[in-house]
Amino acid sequence: MAAIKELADRLDGRAAQDAGRLPSAGAGFKSLKDAWCDTTTPHGRLMVVVIGGLAEFERELIRARTGEVRKRAKARGVPELRPTWPVKCSR
Repeated sequence: MAAIKELADRLDGRAAQDAGRLPSAGAGFKSLKDAWCDTTTPHGRLMVVVIGGLAEFERELIRARTGEVRKRAKARGVPELRPTWPVKCSR
């Protein structure tokens, strides 16, 4: 059994985790247009793991950079860019 998706360009973290769990359930993930994304082969599983690792690394870099910017902005007295929830309207 295999889960089939036409393109693998929009796989998010949760979908990648789900694709990682498929082999333990006796299933695989295969993209119709992206030959590299096929968890039914050793090469495909390697590519999914490598690309998932790079995506996680990139996300952590973004989180670190935005955290530094927020810290510097707070030190300068700049108010928080995003409103706290729930947003209170002045109407």
